[in-house]
Amino acid sequence: MTNLEEISAIKARIAKSESDTRTWRDSGYGESSIEAYDDAEAEELHLEAKLAQSEAAFEKNRRPVFRSLNALTNATVGANDGPIGAVSSTLFDDKSWAIRYLVVDTRNWWPDGKLVLVARHWIDWIDWTARIVRVRLTREQVMNSAAYDHATTIDRNYEQRLCDAHKRKGYWD
Repeated sequence: MTNLEEISAIKARIAKSESDTRTWRDSGYGESSIEAYDDAEAEELHLEAKLAQSEAAFEKNRRPVFRSLNALTNATVGANDGPIGAVSSTLFDDKSWAIRYLVVDTRNWWPDGKLVLVARHWIDWIDWTARIVRVRLTREQVMNSAAYDHATTIDRNYEQRLCDAHKRKGYWD
């Protein structure tokens, strides 16, 4: 049964419940526990219908959001206390295809700038429209980061040293 069919079925149950309650009231028997039960059931069915409608609307309007990593290239990277660089590229795990690191170019921000790695789970948020990536690091932490070289093989020891240098947990923890 689809969400829309479910909504129709619930609406029919609500209408029947409300009709039964009106019939009982109009019969002249007055208030009773049956009427109270019918009112409670009608309220519950009403809430169920609202929930089903909300879920159906959510499903109808939900669209997968696919973003190109190219859209992050040259995006400004901001630390807790100011800008630190721009996204140069991304590194991913060749087995799981999970994005692991942003390569951040700090050379336009500092005279002795370099390429540094910022782990994906150190990102607070990304504003795709403004092209800003906010990370949970300070400018000092980034300045003190080891320089990244594209020829370097990233293994678990390298990742552990990177996490230790930033006093952060690794994605594997």
